[in-house]
Amino acid sequence: MNKIPYITLLVISVGVATAQTSDVVIPEWIKTTAGWWADDITSDAEFVAAITHLIEIDVIVVGDIQSENTSKTIPEWVKTSVRWWADDITSDAEFVAAITHLIQIGVISIQSDDRLAACAEFTRAYEIRDCENAIREEMLREEYIDTATPYVVGPITYYY
Repeated sequence: MNKIPYITLLVISVGVATAQTSDVVIPEWIKTTAGWWADDITSDAEFVAAITHLIEIDVIVVGDIQSENTSKTIPEWVKTSVRWWADDITSDAEFVAAITHLIQIGVISIQSDDRLAACAEFTRAYEIRDCENAIREEMLREEYIDTATPYVVGPITYYY
C-alpha cells in the first residue's frame, strides 16, 4: 500500500525535471559543428566559437568562472561526450549542462575579453564594426602566438 504514493511521487518528480530541461533549444548548425569537431574535421577554435555563440545567446549561462586550470587543449574525453550529443545519444539539456560544468571548472576555456566594450563609445555602425574587427584580429593573433611553437632565427621569431 505504501508503494503507490512513492511511485506517483517519483513519476511527478521526473516529469518536472524533464519539463525544466526541455526548454533548451540549440541551433542545428552548432550540433553539426560539434560533430565535425568530435571527428577531428574542424579545430578546437571553431568548436569554442560555437560554444561562445551559445553563451552569447544565453543558451549556456556560466556566470563567474573561478578556475586554476591553464590547459590550452580540450581533453579527448570531452570529444567523446560531444560525439554522443551529435549522434543524438544524449539530449540537448545534458549537453548544455555538461559544457556549462566544463567551462565552470576550466576544462574548456572561454575567454571573455572586455576590450570589445571600448567599441561602444562609437556611434556609427561602421566605426563599431572596424573597432571590433581590429580587436578580434589582435585577440586571434594573441591566441595563435599562445598556442604556436616559436622558432627563433636570429632577431626574428616565427610562430608555427
